[in-house]
Amino acid sequence: MTATPRKPYKPLFNKTYLKYLGFIVAIAIILLSAKPATPLDQPKIMAGFKSQLHVLQVEEIAVQRLLLSFITAPAFTNEAKTTRALQYQALRKSANQMQNIHSILWTYDRLEIELRWSSSKPLSIANEMQALLKNSYQFSSSKQRTLITAERYLQSKEADAAILAHFSKSIASDFQVANSIATVLQKTPAALFIIDQSIPEKSLLDVDQQLAVLYSETKPAFPDVVNWSYSNQRLVQRSNRHQRLIASQLALTSNQQNRIELLSNFVLSELLNRTLQKSAISFRLIRQPIYQRGYQILLLSSRNNISEQTLSSLKNRIQISDIDDDLTVVKKRLLDKYQALVNDRERLFKLYSKKLFYGLITESDSEYEEQLDTITPGQISAHISKLIGDNTLVIRLQPS
Repeated sequence: MTATPRKPYKPLFNKTYLKYLGFIVAIAIILLSAKPATPLDQPKIMAGFKSQLHVLQVEEIAVQRLLLSFITAPAFTNEAKTTRALQYQALRKSANQMQNIHSILWTYDRLEIELRWSSSKPLSIANEMQALLKNSYQFSSSKQRTLITAERYLQSKEADAAILAHFSKSIASDFQVANSIATVLQKTPAALFIIDQSIPEKSLLDVDQQLAVLYSETKPAFPDVVNWSYSNQRLVQRSNRHQRLIASQLALTSNQQNRIELLSNFVLSELLNRTLQKSAISFRLIRQPIYQRGYQILLLSSRNNISEQTLSSLKNRIQISDIDDDLTVVKKRLLDKYQALVNDRERLFKLYSKKLFYGLITESDSEYEEQLDTITPGQISAHISKLIGDNTLVIRLQPS
């Protein structure tokens, strides 16, 4: 039997192919990593709706959720803060006695009320809101006010309380006076309805019609914020510490502006930790958005006098510092926190409600990361210089 001659061996991959394989893989990685960020679904107003109800349809959610966010004036004076604390406590106690009111959240400028109910059991939103308000009155007694007043008195003795209270009093007139709960709940809220995708359209129309009857007007615009003028105040009080409060207004809010402010806040904290490590000065940073702006505070405290020369030296050392490594670390920290947030469904729903109230988009973690990457050290340095440089309100507390 004659053997069939073998064909010459031909390797599957020749040397030329192998030489370029590395380049091909590298290009493929770049192309894959450069794909656009995947956005989240956004709440929307359905065709034919009579109210400003926004709907977010999701998969496998057991109960319907309606989140109503009402505009409310911040409480800055002692009297306003006591009244706010009493009203907040009363609303939460009232909600605890109701089956369909799930939670109450009251921040400086937003009162959020979340209702939950099964799609098989129709709900009267008007009845729920009326009962919530009516039941809250029983928890607003003079005795409760006295207890809250006593608690606030004890808080006023804490280390930073005096200078922060003086700051709040200084800007109180820039904002509207806080209103009663009844007045707040009469305003048209930002409304977010979260339902399962399988829920029939009738359920959507029912909630829309109820809200259209309850709130005939559109959601009110945010009040105009007064631009601060430069102010340098001196406060003398019985104390064993010297304090210096440096405050500036935040810029008009946006998703990217919020990121820049948060990055600047954390990077400045890192710089201050290093710069003040061997000094007798401690610090505290406070960022408080209100409506579409707000304020940022740097509070310095020491047993020794904080002179202008000391303050100027501190500012100069911060402004010439290299922030590249700090910015990288802080970006990673913020991204990790945001990823944890959007991967937690309950927290994500709350974020949707908050963003809707301020007229912002709720971003996915990939969108958030993409935008973080565009922020440069120069932008952060410029923002920090604004916070500690061209400030509009300075308060000095000196021991008597």
